[in-house]
Amino acid sequence: MSVESPPRVKPPIDPRIRARRIEVRRAAGRRRLWKVAVIGGIVAALVGVMALIRSPLLAVQDVKVEGANFTDRGALAAVAATAEGQSLLSIDLDGLKARYLALPWVASASVGRGFSRTLTVSIIERRAAVTVPLAAGKWALVDGTGRVVTVIDGQPADFAVVRATVDSPAPGGSLPVFMSPAVRLAAALPAELRLRIAEVQVSDRGDVVLALTPNGTVELGQASSPDAQLLALLPLLRQLDPAKVGIIDLRAPDAPVVRSADAVASGGAPAVGTKP
Repeated sequence: MSVESPPRVKPPIDPRIRARRIEVRRAAGRRRLWKVAVIGGIVAALVGVMALIRSPLLAVQDVKVEGANFTDRGALAAVAATAEGQSLLSIDLDGLKARYLALPWVASASVGRGFSRTLTVSIIERRAAVTVPLAAGKWALVDGTGRVVTVIDGQPADFAVVRATVDSPAPGGSLPVFMSPAVRLAAALPAELRLRIAEVQVSDRGDVVLALTPNGTVELGQASSPDAQLLALLPLLRQLDPAKVGIIDLRAPDAPVVRSADAVASGGAPAVGTKP
């Protein structure tokens, strides 16, 4: 015969312990509710920011360009069109700047956000320094670095001419490297020499020859010392009769060699080390 054990009775919980447990559960619930509220607020804020960025109220409506005097207006408008409609807050300003810098005349550009859904662009343009004859009566205007800023019909006035055998470069492209010394020299010609030099000729090897007016040539070799060579040339031209100049060899500017037109024609000896 089995005897059943009396049911186990839990001892009563101290009211203070019960109240403490209830408070702990309530505090945990409040913390969970706070975390949910914070996360919800962050999500709502992010959604709001994304909505604001994409809002047409902040879309770029206008692009104002300053400093563009020679740059093609159609090209400027095409670049501006890539920005219009984009968010003023999220638009890639560096990418837009790069598109302006790719335009042939543009040397530097800065892009900033303005007011009233406007972007402001400040441009500094290149200075055309020399001109290069191309095929079919075309002429390239080139800055001192060899960058072609434009191609036009007919020879432009008031530019030093650099002549070489080159393919026709497109605006925004660069002349061949072998022409660089000649371009830098032509761009730096002082006014007095510009009047005496008809053109700067460059061979495929990079040898530079100045064709004088009305007669004569100046041999500069690779034009490795252009400042010294031009400094030596100016007093020589002041001394010599323009009509009688034959060949002036300035490959060594400290020891110029001069041959008159008559000496060149007759095969006579040059005047070595001629000084003014």
